[in-house]
Amino acid sequence: MENEKDNILSLDALGAEATARLLEQSPKTLANWRSAGIGPPHYKIGRRVFYPKATLVEWVNAIKLRCAA
Repeated sequence: MENEKDNILSLDALGAEATARLLEQSPKTLANWRSAGIGPPHYKIGRRVFYPKATLVEWVNAIKLRCAA
């Protein structure tokens, strides 16, 4: 049952470790961003943190637009 849940969640969200690798940041940096209320949108299930792929893409694109301006 646990593997089924992991598979369902992995279809539309990335875990904190995978998101950190994707953004080339440390997991601790993401934790600091969450604590400060900045960074990509996320949700928690228990102690696990997930980043929805769709909102992660939107967040990265918004950052790129701000940097290009």
